[in-house]
Amino acid sequence: MPRYVLIGLCEPISDGDQAVFDEWFIDQHIEDTSQCPGFVKGSVYKLSGPHLDGQTVSDYLSVY
Repeated sequence: MPRYVLIGLCEPISDGDQAVFDEWFIDQHIEDTSQCPGFVKGSVYKLSGPHLDGQTVSDYLSVY
């Protein structure tokens, strides 16, 4: 069976929605997705600062 890596970028809608985003995306969505058939593991990473070269598109990177 082939193996793949799925990479996602996701952001809260606004700074005021950060707590709701953290609760849903980090605490629930990653866990729920990693339990789907065919998924082995899910992790989310927060960027520690802006990119040195180029535009910072997302502060969060999810890897499944």
